[in-house]
Amino acid sequence: MRLFGSDRIIGLMEKLGLEEGQVIEHPWVSGSIEIAQRRVEQHNFEIRKQLLEYDNVMNKQREIIYGQRRQILGGFSLRENIIEIIARLVDDYSKIYKQAESAELDSAGLTNFMNLNFGLQLDPQAFNGQNDAEAKEKLTAELLKAYENKEKLIGAEMLRNLERMVFLQIIDSKWKDHLYAMDSLREGIGLRAYGQRDPLIEYKREAFEMFSQMIGAIEEDAVQTVYKLEAARPERFQGVFSSLPTELSHPESANFAVNASSQESAALPSGPSAAQAAKPAQAQQKVGRNEPCPCGSGKKYKKCCGE
Repeated sequence: MRLFGSDRIIGLMEKLGLEEGQVIEHPWVSGSIEIAQRRVEQHNFEIRKQLLEYDNVMNKQREIIYGQRRQILGGFSLRENIIEIIARLVDDYSKIYKQAESAELDSAGLTNFMNLNFGLQLDPQAFNGQNDAEAKEKLTAELLKAYENKEKLIGAEMLRNLERMVFLQIIDSKWKDHLYAMDSLREGIGLRAYGQRDPLIEYKREAFEMFSQMIGAIEEDAVQTVYKLEAARPERFQGVFSSLPTELSHPESANFAVNASSQESAALPSGPSAAQAAKPAQAQQKVGRNEPCPCGSGKKYKKCCGE
């Protein structure tokens, strides 16, 4: 009533001097309560509707990402997608390294970038004197050639599996970062209303831009990672001493054996005492308490040594 009731009801209650907790029975008050209740319900409905519209933005993005993950997990081949991504990346890189005063490319910067991110050893002189279209065609041909060579080196089936693993890992990583960024955007988007802007429209616009940037980053990072894959060579995993000749015994082990046998023979005593010493000591026979003491005193064992 304080938020949604009319000022007339508040003035009427003050004039009547109604105390707190007193039962109010008046047609005006009952009608105002019904009006306030309808306004509260409408206000809450608008809040739920607005929250649902915000959630729909994330839901559409979630459906796209989860659809891509389901295709990859289902064994979908990414070869054609990678070829399309290569064409788009070449177009983007040509725009970045295009010189402002002419239609030619910055061949030195472009070749250094391709060497660093794709592992391509390109000659900058090969792009001199070429216009934008010719340079893009040549660069696309070099990328496709390197991709086919990698497929032959690693194997088509193995490369398809590696591509799926790379895309899944990068999609999961970028999607988690995107969720954190969307939460931050949602928390502060309400302040746009102070600038006479609709927060929902601003949220949809910026969410679309962030999602597009995330998709582009996923495709670029995944393709660059695929180009950096190499076939494992078994000799790289051998030990440090694998190149040295191996022997079952040390060359000087015979000398150690001779010295050890001579030391053992020298340590053993000779003669009959040696045989006696080698015999184990026999356990003494137990003497009864009432038997004669073995010391020869003539007394009983319990009165002599057995005390």
